[in-house]
Amino acid sequence: MGTVNYRRHFAALVLAAGALVLLEATGHRGAVDDHLYYGVVGLLHSACWIAGLPRRASWIRRLVFVTAATIVSVAIPYLALVVDYAVGYVFAVLPFEIPPGPRVALFFLFGIGSAVGSFGYWRLIRAVWMPRLRWQSTALTVGMCVAATLVSLFIVTFAGLGENRSLLYLPTVSWWFAFSVSLWLASRQPNRFATGDWRLTTSG
Repeated sequence: MGTVNYRRHFAALVLAAGALVLLEATGHRGAVDDHLYYGVVGLLHSACWIAGLPRRASWIRRLVFVTAATIVSVAIPYLALVVDYAVGYVFAVLPFEIPPGPRVALFFLFGIGSAVGSFGYWRLIRAVWMPRLRWQSTALTVGMCVAATLVSLFIVTFAGLGENRSLLYLPTVSWWFAFSVSLWLASRQPNRFATGDWRLTTSG
């Protein structure tokens, strides 16, 4: 048992965000395959989460968590495309036309990816580390992640900042911090977002 050291977690997250920005700013992002990139994103955030855990947390559990988070991160874009295709099919059979336009479609796809990713990752953290999390915190996490993703995407695409390569990681970094802040906020209101004692499962 134990609690997350969010100061340590956010410090690690800042370093990871800096690494992503540096990767893009120096032009090395193009050398990274998209599949590998999503895996790296999941690996980095899960490693930052591990950094905030108590030292007595099981190393087997840590390894399982990081591996699962990396796999989930790689799968998210494909799951988002499946959901997007399903929604598009529903729109196609409606008796009226809804012309989304390329930018609206982009925002819609990013929003779906953000929602699916945050829900899946929340489920993983709940299964591995926080079994006492209530489902009410799901809405908080998903809502904050989707909002952060769309706002950051708006900044990059509509504010003319897309030419600045280091800002192309803004949606990813924003999603990271929104996810972690949502869990931190939930930990501040344990009676509302957790059942019983607010502690981690660290053994096994």
